Amino acid sequence: MDVTTVLARASSGLGKHTVYKSPGHMPHFAATSFPDHGELDCSGFVYWCIRFASNPPESRMVDHPLYKKINGGWFETTAIHADGLTGTGYFHKVEPVVGAFLVYPDYRGADGKRHDGHIGIITEIDPTKTGIARVTKIIHCSLGGWTQQHDAIQETGPDHWLKQASSIAVWYEGMDGAPTALSAEAAGSASAAGAAETHAVPNYRSLTGGFFSKDPYDLKQRRSIRTNNPGALNVTGWQRVFPGFVGVTAPDHAENVTSIYVTPEHGVGAWHYLMTGRYGYGEQGKVELQDLARRYAGVASASDPAAQSYVKGWTKWASSLTATSVLDLSDDADMLNLAHGMFGHEAGQKTPLKDDQILTALKMKRTGTLPPA
Repeated sequence: MDVTTVLARASSGLGKHTVYKSPGHMPHFAATSFPDHGELDCSGFVYWCIRFASNPPESRMVDHPLYKKINGGWFETTAIHADGLTGTGYFHKVEPVVGAFLVYPDYRGADGKRHDGHIGIITEIDPTKTGIARVTKIIHCSLGGWTQQHDAIQETGPDHWLKQASSIAVWYEGMDGAPTALSAEAAGSASAAGAAETHAVPNYRSLTGGFFSKDPYDLKQRRSIRTNNPGALNVTGWQRVFPGFVGVTAPDHAENVTSIYVTPEHGVGAWHYLMTGRYGYGEQGKVELQDLARRYAGVASASDPAAQSYVKGWTKWASSLTATSVLDLSDDADMLNLAHGMFGHEAGQKTPLKDDQILTALKMKRTGTLPPA
């Protein structure tokens, strides 16, 4: 899906006398333009514009742990905002650009009452400015538009978002044609295309002479193997600037977009950094296997079925591990054991990586010597 198409869909909603209604009635995805006298809310309008995959289709129900945790799986502003800040799902935070979305979450106002969040599609910016102030025009579906103009979908300035300190701009991972003005954190390979994967032409290799994949688009292979990403990490902002990142896959059936690395050693390094840096366990940290599974699954409890599924899968490929095993993230033996468990689970087979590849990758990551792509 490209930016031009999304903007055209958004613009097609102008002047259609839309009624603001939550959740409203979702127009069919087959429609090329927004219907007259439709009934929808702000996040539903964005959802229709990007044709977000949900289960069942057009239901706005998202099969992702973060969305399920926040609101039972509903595609709405608070979950999108959290997704953008963490980069664990479908959006990542960017400097405002045309085609990105401005969003703030539900909040409690000075009146002590709960107020809904809001989201819209950026259509014009002032490149001489920074932050939300860059935005000069945005198309959005709002209650104010309906009550004041009798048409919920309007193109306005960013006043709604300027009033909320929590407002951020986010980019949808399933949209290609990413503008060059994306922030440094979000820069890198283009975002995933809707129907075909974005091809990169880097020098795929192994830093140790071991196994590597030279074709991340070989759909006969598991994602964790063909992408040189043995932990099968879904793309986030930090990965886009991590050494060796070269691109992303197209969304799978569950809308997962997976990072591609130039070598498996870079992929191992990113996997280790996820635990030490992003999860906050630290370079010298220790973690119980079931707690790591909870974090990996994005759920609140280690007893959650999603976390238990990871524990079961990891211990299958590393038989010496149990749910209560405590792993030292600075210890090579512990990390090698964990790698066999986690990588084997993602690959559905014994990992093709040699122990020397994994250990070398860990050493280079810890010493900051992983080379650029």
